[in-house]
Amino acid sequence: TILIENVGGRGTFTSRLEEQLTPVLGTAAVGLGPASHILNGDRDRGGVNAKAVSYRRHAVIRLGLRNRPNLAAYLVGDRPAVILSHEDMSLGAMGVRQDGILGYSRNAARALLNNIVIAAHGQPMKQ
Repeated sequence: TILIENVGGRGTFTSRLEEQLTPVLGTAAVGLGPASHILNGDRDRGGVNAKAVSYRRHAVIRLGLRNRPNLAAYLVGDRPAVILSHEDMSLGAMGVRQDGILGYSRNAARALLNNIVIAAHGQPMKQ
């Protein structure tokens, strides 16, 4: 499992990489819907419901993002093998407080990253 994101939410890194990956993988990335374990969370393994998230104020104002996660993935079978985020998750998860970051709030970023790790693990987590 690979996670690709625009750290800080600015620039075209994710878009440019998506342009390169689509012909190589022979398929387009698909938006992750509410049935995805990454969004609905596998509660038996410590996942959390992330179907509704919050964004940083700047992302809401500049991009008009509301409460739906904006993630896409290249699937291998039904498994999201390459996950794409055009918005920042890393700085949000670390709690970096800086104006101008286009991305998820701290709690939303942590919830999504938690679910991504659980989904990537592929088997129940050991207690």
